[in-house]
Amino acid sequence: MAVALEVTISDLQGFPENSDALLACDYTPTGATGVDISWTQVNAQSDITNLVVRSEVVDEFKSRMELQVSDTFQGNAGLIIRNVTREDAMSYVCSVFSTSDGQEQGVTMLQIQWNYKPKITSDPAPDSLQVGDNVTFTCLSDANPTSEIAWLKNNVTIEMDDRFTKNENASTLHIDGLTRDDHALFSCSSTNPVKEIRSDQIEVDIEYEPEMYLNQTGNKVECTSEANPAVYQYEFEVDGEVVREADAVYELKGTECVNITCFGTNKIGTGNASDIACPLIIPSTSQPSTGLSGGAVAGIVIGVLALVGAVVVLVLILLVFRKSGAYGESKDSKWNYAEEDEKMETKKKEESKPATGSGGTDTGTAPGKEGSSQEEKGKDHRYDEPPTEAKEANEKDWV
Repeated sequence: MAVALEVTISDLQGFPENSDALLACDYTPTGATGVDISWTQVNAQSDITNLVVRSEVVDEFKSRMELQVSDTFQGNAGLIIRNVTREDAMSYVCSVFSTSDGQEQGVTMLQIQWNYKPKITSDPAPDSLQVGDNVTFTCLSDANPTSEIAWLKNNVTIEMDDRFTKNENASTLHIDGLTRDDHALFSCSSTNPVKEIRSDQIEVDIEYEPEMYLNQTGNKVECTSEANPAVYQYEFEVDGEVVREADAVYELKGTECVNITCFGTNKIGTGNASDIACPLIIPSTSQPSTGLSGGAVAGIVIGVLALVGAVVVLVLILLVFRKSGAYGESKDSKWNYAEEDEKMETKKKEESKPATGSGGTDTGTAPGKEGSSQEEKGKDHRYDEPPTEAKEANEKDWV
């Protein structure tokens, strides 16, 4: 008893554009005999084109198409179409005829799939936005089947909230009330069965007036800013007096604290920051502080050096005198020598003078004279004051 021929084929078969598509078509019983296979193409206008007739590909399509069957068929009747394009997207009919089991056919739709890089636009232009403005982005995708759109900020998916909203198919993103944090790179992604692909990034340039900061290092106060566009002019106000510094650095002077304000200006406006800045007094690392001014310390040092110099000179003078002979000792010695000479001269005169008495010449020594002479001999005259003439002579010799 013959078994009815049955064809199995999917209603829809999708393949990426420019790939090789295999339209599957199976039949049973797989052992059917006398099998012939045919494929036809039906476009949107219902025009029919024969692709395969009685298991042979029509000459016109042999360069792109072939049957996926073996010599004995074995239930396979698939059609391979190489390098499919969008023009190949239409209905295809698979027909199977068996001499033993009759004829059967099935219809499938070839879907050509693609997903091209989406494009992103901004309204208004992204380079003319300021804090508080609103902006709407649109993601233009070219995909089949329709892709799912997602939005990204600096490559991170945006979570929708009161400020970030999108339409039903997510093709637009609206941002309400831009902030400085929205100065970022925005993009959209398109995802379908073919692939996920992202648009180019678009930079949102949020312009805002400067936010200023004061930083003190040592006795230098630096003015820094966050601003877009950049600050083109810096000013300081120190205790009410305006001071302009080209390099945005003010150096503290004196020892008093000051009220200092830094101003920065760009084309959007002017920002400022204020603080109290005090000079830093750095103590000496080599000597403890004396509390004296530099001039007083210098005067003390000079006075000490002068005193030391005077002492040194005095010591040198004394050393010179000592080397030339002791003053007191040399002088006394010269006086003593003169005294001895005078004594000797007096003694000689007395010895040569004749002795006299009341009764005549006395050839002996007068009584008491010898004793007196002995006392003179025994007396030490070395420390007696020398006679005036000898003294003057000695002083001249010493000089």
